[in-house]
Amino acid sequence: MSEEIVGKGVMFLRLGRYEAAMEFFRKALEVNPNDDDAWAFEGISLKELGRHEEALKSFYKAFEIEPKSKYAILVATVLYDLKRYGEAMDFLNVVRDGGIWNKELVEVAALIMSNPEAKEAIMKEMYEKNKEEIEERIKREDEQFLKKCEEMDKGRPLKKYERNKEEMEELDKRDNQ
Repeated sequence: MSEEIVGKGVMFLRLGRYEAAMEFFRKALEVNPNDDDAWAFEGISLKELGRHEEALKSFYKAFEIEPKSKYAILVATVLYDLKRYGEAMDFLNVVRDGGIWNKELVEVAALIMSNPEAKEAIMKEMYEKNKEEIEERIKREDEQFLKKCEEMDKGRPLKKYERNKEEMEELDKRDNQ
């Protein structure tokens, strides 16, 4: 029964009558709240109306009910439209790890990563998530480098640097007089 109601909604969707289409999709969901197609088509209607956050919820619900690549693409593209690039890539990674991966999903991931704004946002987000670990690693590497310098010829290069620095400061003083 819900398939017939969804079919009527799809007719309105194709005509660009998104509000009317949504009425049918919502009726179908009253009959069968687990109708993944009704959730997806409702999401498409909402997206066409510019209501991306609501569309995203509908697409997530469709994917939750029936994890199909077509729903994963819808989720990822809405996240992309909302400029939530990191979340889109995280979602696609979960989808890939879940074994739902195909050429279209690879293309969506490539589209996201080919956008310089998206790539920069994802890199910043990755840095923020791992900031403490990254900074700790840099600190360890700096400490190791200094230790090697001190061990190397018992610290003479550092002493030489300090001596050269003092000589340069003395020359600067003379030039400024």
